[in-house]
Amino acid sequence: MCKAYKTIIKKSTKIEPGSVLNLGSGKCQTVQEIVEIISKLMNKEYIFEDTQIEPGEKGIHELCSDNTEIMKKTGWKNEVNLTEGLAKTIEWYRNNLSLYQENILH
Repeated sequence: MCKAYKTIIKKSTKIEPGSVLNLGSGKCQTVQEIVEIISKLMNKEYIFEDTQIEPGEKGIHELCSDNTEIMKKTGWKNEVNLTEGLAKTIEWYRNNLSLYQENILH
């Protein structure tokens, strides 16, 4: 994502203020798939309980990023898959836990 932000800054003259630019793998993933990936990366067992959504109720079943606009406006394309990106994120948080300790946040 850092490369995406750098690309946006470099190409900012091509982007209208207030534009929405999605960043992601460009592939749809169910919430359960994402939970399973994170569980494996963290070596934690997580039992996913799929709750039924009542008719007319809104819910999120899968997440999908449409990268079309950012690709058109900046030429950016995804270089890191979801699993690799989540692994890097988890590693960063593990290496920087001290930033999130209660005494630092208050």
